[in-house]
Amino acid sequence: MADTEKTDPIKVVRDAEDAVTEALDGPGLTTTERTLLDDLSVCLRDLDTYLVMNTLYTDIAKLTEKSTKLAALNNRTRNQVDKIEKVAKTVELATDTISALTQATTAAASRGLL
Repeated sequence: MADTEKTDPIKVVRDAEDAVTEALDGPGLTTTERTLLDDLSVCLRDLDTYLVMNTLYTDIAKLTEKSTKLAALNNRTRNQVDKIEKVAKTVELATDTISALTQATTAAASRGLL
């Protein structure tokens, strides 16, 4: 089992939410940076709510979609904003964790374990 599969996905997502919120509270953000951070914040809150409210194996496709969206937003963040590198790394950990969780859940479901 990979390290990311051992990590609590909700904690990782919430850590990423905290990093984004902290970056948004900081001075000197450009409009592009603020927009990217706002988009990340919305995506992370949506993912957090989904993880808390839903049973993972019932909607693997939706979780995969959310993880893919988060990865795309994170790539935009990395490409546009040097100031928020720490945020991008934290969000990347959340993306990796959710991806690993999706893979593990899919594997368990395909083996009839869920």
